[in-house]
Amino acid sequence: MNALYSNLPVYRDCYAVTLEFAKMRSELPRDTRYTIAQDLSRTLVDMMVTIYRANSSRADKARLIAELRRKAVAVQIYFRLLSDMHQLGAQKAAFFMDRLQSIGRQLAAWHKHSISNGAEPPSHADGRPEC
Repeated sequence: MNALYSNLPVYRDCYAVTLEFAKMRSELPRDTRYTIAQDLSRTLVDMMVTIYRANSSRADKARLIAELRRKAVAVQIYFRLLSDMHQLGAQKAAFFMDRLQSIGRQLAAWHKHSISNGAEPPSHADGRPEC
């Protein structure tokens, strides 16, 4: 039986990032709040939902985790952009980057484990294996 998704360390880290970003989002300039921040918020929430889906799936687990890994890279890009635009303080940027690195490592290990346990590796729509 699968562990409760909300007890997974990757979910807790993703939730912590989402919550911390939600708290500081209102401090961002209006144009950033309704562009980058809105997309980032949606991606973070979507990651939490996908973690739930991957945790409860057997057949699609490897594909969902691969999708999570792509989303995690997108989130890192958003935070890097906010940092380079000087929209995050050094302490906030360090917090987000540290948690995102942890999420990336956990997803990589989860993906490796799901493939080694017989989950189908990710593939393209036409059946070619994903590289």
